[in-house]
Amino acid sequence: MIMLSQQQRIFFEFLRFCIGTVQEVPSSLKGADWRVLYAMARKQCLVGVLFDGIKRLPADVGMDKGLLFQWMAQNQTLRKANARLDKAAVEVAEWFGRKGFRTCVLKGQGNALLYPPGMERMPGDIDLWVDGGDRKVVSFVRSLSPDEKVCYHHTGFPEYNGVEVEVHFRPSFLFCFRHNRRLQGYYERVMDGQFAHKVKLGGQGEVAVPKAEFNLIFQLTHIFTHLMNEGIGLRQLLDYFFVLKNTDFGGNTDGDGFLLNTDFTDNTDRIGGNAESGASLANTNCTDNTNRIGGNADGDGFLLNTDCTDNTDRIGGNADGDGFFLNTDFTDNTDRIGGNAESGASLANTNCTDNTDKFLGSTDGDGFLLNTDCTDNTDKDGGNADGVDRRLLQDELMRLGLWEFAGAVMYIMKEVFGLEDNRLIVPPDVKRGRLVLKEALEAGNFGQYDKRNWFGHSALGHNLQRLYRDMRLVRYFPEEALSEPFFRIWHFFWRKRIVR
Repeated sequence: MIMLSQQQRIFFEFLRFCIGTVQEVPSSLKGADWRVLYAMARKQCLVGVLFDGIKRLPADVGMDKGLLFQWMAQNQTLRKANARLDKAAVEVAEWFGRKGFRTCVLKGQGNALLYPPGMERMPGDIDLWVDGGDRKVVSFVRSLSPDEKVCYHHTGFPEYNGVEVEVHFRPSFLFCFRHNRRLQGYYERVMDGQFAHKVKLGGQGEVAVPKAEFNLIFQLTHIFTHLMNEGIGLRQLLDYFFVLKNTDFGGNTDGDGFLLNTDFTDNTDRIGGNAESGASLANTNCTDNTNRIGGNADGDGFLLNTDCTDNTDRIGGNADGDGFFLNTDFTDNTDRIGGNAESGASLANTNCTDNTDKFLGSTDGDGFLLNTDCTDNTDKDGGNADGVDRRLLQDELMRLGLWEFAGAVMYIMKEVFGLEDNRLIVPPDVKRGRLVLKEALEAGNFGQYDKRNWFGHSALGHNLQRLYRDMRLVRYFPEEALSEPFFRIWHFFWRKRIVR
């Protein structure tokens, strides 16, 4: 952790209590300066989050009643604002639907759904992803409001009942041209699933919001771009915390998918155990490149504690059983893995409606799926059919150049918010994480409180400030920092072409 003041440490301890990663009331609150904590909460747009914790404190916490009533009033204002934005988001999405456009609500009110009931997220505007591409969407919006400002990923839109609306034709972007091209390709591949993912929003109606895997990538890029562009605060990072908390990665809390807290010497994915080589295997002698999945000496997954001299896969059993399972009743000719088998499925202790092979682990899940309903033909690597595949997610983060920044964010998730290790998507990066945390504490929400903005608010001053930020961050995120000035130049001419 970076050097923190006493009140900052108290703030973080109390924040962990408020979001539920710590259950006991922090003893440090006895030394809290509540007016300082309130100022920090306002700077980071976390007034509603901390008030949810205040409601659970004993009466003798030492807060001035005037401040308590002020905090309560602010929380009530947030509640009303969230209800207003829920209603506006539904109505704007429905309006675009009647015009023939598919839509998806990004961040904002979609993120608010991930927060615990009763906890008020600080709302902003409505970010609406509208299907159709840049030219079609920009042309449509400007036919209604010709003077709306257009940038690479969104355009302005007339206020709706006092609520700001941004119309996105791209969810987000990266400054590095190579990585941005890959990112936009990813969005195109998965867009149909996001537009079809409907949820109830605040009792107001149905809207589409992104799925978990999409959010894990999209919101990471959103935070990254804001860091490089103007600054970030803790609210954006807390949004990501709740995205992670609400993501089903499958398996148990010890991680059936990819391994954390181990030394990686290459970029290969590893399943369980300790991995120091390209093979997905622990404690066995392997003379080929086959993957074998852990378990104990009794073989919950693929073969362990035996010599492997060919490319065949072996499934469990005891020391006498390199092949399929012994000591069970077979009623047909199918192969079965573990447990009692009375049907064609290779599965124990689960309901199966097809003939797919499912590889057994224990209830902790060393191998494939156990104790769940299976209704399709897919193989599952831990967790249920709807779980995010951590392996594929990590591959995508590497491909998009997001690995280092993801590591920085994971450091904050763990050290500041107290997120469990099994929820982290990559190993924490301490060096970069401390930098990003320092930036968030200095800048506040969207960089609004950053005292390092020395160049004024003119167009020239704004661009000089960006260059200064690039210089500050280039050691840690060189591809984005070095690309940012060139992207700005390219973007100038892109706008001339799009906005005619």
